[in-house]
Amino acid sequence: DSLPATYHDWPKWKGENSIPDMAKRIVDEFDIQNKDTVIGSSLGGIIGAELLQTVDLERVFLIGSAVDPSEINQLLSWMHPAIDYSPIEFIKRLSGKLPISLARQFSESEAVFVREMCKAIFNWKGIKERERICRIHGVKDLVIPLPQEIDYPISGGHFIACSHPKECLEKI
Repeated sequence: DSLPATYHDWPKWKGENSIPDMAKRIVDEFDIQNKDTVIGSSLGGIIGAELLQTVDLERVFLIGSAVDPSEINQLLSWMHPAIDYSPIEFIKRLSGKLPISLARQFSESEAVFVREMCKAIFNWKGIKERERICRIHGVKDLVIPLPQEIDYPISGGHFIACSHPKECLEKI
């Protein structure tokens, strides 16, 4: 069985360079309404959490995601200022060869979108309101090491939405 849901791909990037700007765009483009429930993984979860600042959501499920930039791997935090010099086009070509849907999604993303969102994550203020947030997280996540405030730990890595979809759905 599956949940009744509407699935969205990332919209084409239009110059947003902050998490709040991207959240406002998602609300407008996908008509997110008060009392909707949002589920997001990784960056999608960060945007989902930020939606709480804009829309009176019923609930937000974060799957392998952060509520604050301080939760992200410290090494990535230190490295993010060099994102403008990273060979994203080369990495995209390599990731497109992998038989993983997330790698394919990354390979199809615009490099400028990837760069801007990487910078935006570390400039994000995070979300203080946690009441309507439910967190599902991989205990082996290297991108966002297991935060203290997790509702449902799952034995997996950062991309548990892809590697452990049944377990994630059970928790939702």
